[in-house]
Amino acid sequence: MQTGLAEYPEGTIFNSDPNGISSYRRASCFRGETEDRGISLQDIWLGKNHTSSINFDDGPLPPSTSLYKFPDQQDKTATHFWVGSNVRDDPELVLQAWKRGDHLAVHTWLHAHLTTLSNFEILGELGWTIQIIHDLTGLVPLYYCPPYGDVDNRVRALAKFCPAA
Repeated sequence: MQTGLAEYPEGTIFNSDPNGISSYRRASCFRGETEDRGISLQDIWLGKNHTSSINFDDGPLPPSTSLYKFPDQQDKTATHFWVGSNVRDDPELVLQAWKRGDHLAVHTWLHAHLTTLSNFEILGELGWTIQIIHDLTGLVPLYYCPPYGDVDNRVRALAKFCPAA
């Protein structure tokens, strides 16, 4: 059964070891900082009443240009959660979204399961994406969205070291 959660190899070391992976499923990393369901008080899950938002994940990708038509037709802007390696591969689509006045945000460099990475790798996934967006637009993204919703308090703490968090 697919749960959408990160799967760890047999024998993976978790929180009991300082070099282990901090898994919220096995180590209860969320205790003490959550409202319910493992959601941090800092996470944004719902907008204000009577509001809506348009966001795109995983881009920019070739279909992005046709997707931009919808916000234009609604006279709205969108938020784009960019994968840094895709930004590198198609910077013109990033510039197109930026020129439209859309919000640019971070979705990591390689769309990785963040809780399975080392601290250094997490900082790289976020930092490299922030840097390439800044290099193209001069802007520093304000938000990030962890791929697959795979986040725990270790990832949140590390993200605070990046300007986007």
